[in-house]
Amino acid sequence: MVARHSLIFLLFICNLSNVAGQMVMGKDTLVGNEWINYEQQYFKFTVDRDGIYRIPQATLAAAGITAQAVGNQIRIYSMGQQVPLFVSTNGVFGPTDFIEFLGLKNRGELDRHLFRHADEDMLNPWHSMYTDKRAYYLTFSGSDQPLRVTTIPNNTSNPPTPEASYIHEEILEFNGANNDPYFQTTSGAISYSSYLHGEGFGKSSEPNSTTEISAINKIPAQDAILHLRFASTNISEHQYIVKWNNELLDTIFGEDIQIKDFQYTIPSDRIQNVNQLNISNSNSLSRFSLVIVSLTYPRTTDAAGSTSMILNLETKSTDQYFNIEGFAHNGVQPLLYSTDGRYRMVTDMNGSSAVHFLWPVSTQATKLLLTDPTTSVGTISSLEEKVF
Repeated sequence: MVARHSLIFLLFICNLSNVAGQMVMGKDTLVGNEWINYEQQYFKFTVDRDGIYRIPQATLAAAGITAQAVGNQIRIYSMGQQVPLFVSTNGVFGPTDFIEFLGLKNRGELDRHLFRHADEDMLNPWHSMYTDKRAYYLTFSGSDQPLRVTTIPNNTSNPPTPEASYIHEEILEFNGANNDPYFQTTSGAISYSSYLHGEGFGKSSEPNSTTEISAINKIPAQDAILHLRFASTNISEHQYIVKWNNELLDTIFGEDIQIKDFQYTIPSDRIQNVNQLNISNSNSLSRFSLVIVSLTYPRTTDAAGSTSMILNLETKSTDQYFNIEGFAHNGVQPLLYSTDGRYRMVTDMNGSSAVHFLWPVSTQATKLLLTDPTTSVGTISSLEEKVF
């Protein structure tokens, strides 16, 4: 009897360990609280869109943070990692001081741990199934080194010839409807509580789809890359007819619920300022959910009146000098951040609607966010103390 009870207890412990909230990341199995120092004070805030954010001294003071607000001690954590920060002073904050950082909305980083095979099964890794709000935690002490952005000087005193283009990515992401896969049985359709292949948010299920995607200011005689991602959403055989500007691009076959992800090279002579992507089906019962349509192409350095834009830089062995026309900077020097948040530059205005900057040579592909600080920098207006 003792042996039997021990076996039951052992099975209970094993089962309990399997249902614990663990995340396997590489060789590590994490619970998610490893970054917390329980002797420190933390203040929580959230971000629900990508962009540059500032926390002014007034927000700190309203949360009761005064003497602790010392620039060289400030740290912010998100997803268990420190966030690179720019602080306006290393000393005690005054009325005009602030914290600045590149904030990101919540996506599928945590959702993926709900799937058995996340890379294959997640329908939309770019959109969380639960909330757009990503949590950030501010603190004023710690044993780790405070992480700071690297400020790059903008040396445009003797620039090279301006780049004629940058790589632009026009992205349409659909997330208005939840796709909940099911299994067909003799007694009807069954949905499971587990997370299945093709689960997540996309466009509402439909038999046919026509999507417009722009390619304004494209460089002539340069091809583009089209990325298409969708999933069939019903138990059936599927035959999708994909057309680009009314010309046949592909015929895709599928069965039951499957994620389809393809890239196509679109010749320059088939690219218009406004393009139509049409997906139809030879099976009238077939349904699908569109997730991503994106077009990547070389684009002239014309911001077309934008106050915020992303530039993908080609990998080159030399510095790259850009003169961005048509950028609405409102008379204030725009900010430039690498999209990993680690590098920051204050650009220079070149006339009433132009910005120019010299980005140093990089051996890796670089993506930059150019932002007008008067209209496109977000403000964190409140902090909530969080006791773990």
